[in-house]
Amino acid sequence: MSLLLPAGHGGYAWAKTAVNEGATVALLTAADARLATATAAPGGLVDEGYDPPLWARLAKLPALRLTVVSATQLPPAVGALPPAPAVLLTATVDAVAALPAPEPLLLRVGTLLTSLAPSAVAAAEAGKAGGGAAAAAAAASSLTTTAATMRSVLRHAASAVALVTVTAVGGAAHALTATSVRVPAGSPALLVFNVARDSLFGAALGDAGTRVAVAPLRPRHAPLAARFATSAAVAPRDAPHFVLPAEQVAAADAAAAAAGGSDAPAAGSVEADVARDALPPLLRDAAAVVGTVVVVMPAGDHVVVVAQATRAVASPAADEAEGHLVWLARQYQSVAAPPVE
Repeated sequence: MSLLLPAGHGGYAWAKTAVNEGATVALLTAADARLATATAAPGGLVDEGYDPPLWARLAKLPALRLTVVSATQLPPAVGALPPAPAVLLTATVDAVAALPAPEPLLLRVGTLLTSLAPSAVAAAEAGKAGGGAAAAAAAASSLTTTAATMRSVLRHAASAVALVTVTAVGGAAHALTATSVRVPAGSPALLVFNVARDSLFGAALGDAGTRVAVAPLRPRHAPLAARFATSAAVAPRDAPHFVLPAEQVAAADAAAAAAGGSDAPAAGSVEADVARDALPPLLRDAAAVVGTVVVVMPAGDHVVVVAQATRAVASPAADEAEGHLVWLARQYQSVAAPPVE
């Protein structure tokens, strides 16, 4: 697991020297919108006397018990949206404290906190092999290291789905469906996501300095999410969905000219920006953030990637009405994103 704590967060000073220290990550449920708001504020929730009921609630939440294995200081990055310094932690998950009957967990989509209704989670869990055994394991102990219990708790955490794209050194475009993308509170210009070390995307990613694009997906993108659930090269059949890198745009123009037509990108369009600046592939009908990788940190069989946002592509007008695509209980689901009161 990885955590990114920006300067100004209550845990920032601790994080800088946290190697071999223990930590707890509480999983906030649908009833914890006020706690989420308090802990997301600059500085976090650091004074136990400030609001005793919130601290009492925090102690009862399902949680992961961690041991920090690395702490990397990130300097302020130079870009369109320069963030404060931050510390990137990687940690092992040693145990999980689970609720006897896990509730749906909170999800942040855009600027709103939301959660799926309990009935939606129950319906998604119905018929899943092993679900009863995992729930029984969770009920049997308040602190356990069993993999079944960990999976049982984490299945109730809805994760926003994004498509991450990169152009490899040789010019080939690659895409990866990611449920690990996150933007740290207090540092909105940083993007963090995880990539399997032995994946095609991991091989294409390279090191610091590589440009990536991150597009939050909508329900209409579920087929694309499934297509790139394991990282893959963007094949010719995928081309209609993407604004392609400069080399591929040029090849498409040449092919169109040979066929007697012209599909050259119009000046000032997203296509023109991609061709001119050699940006990563962008989804044609989705908002996206383009960033430059500043850190690639090994973490077990994955690497943690931190990127500095440098530009954004505006969201189509229909996006907000459509809702958001999330991964929950081992399947894609749609969330309309009503605010949690």
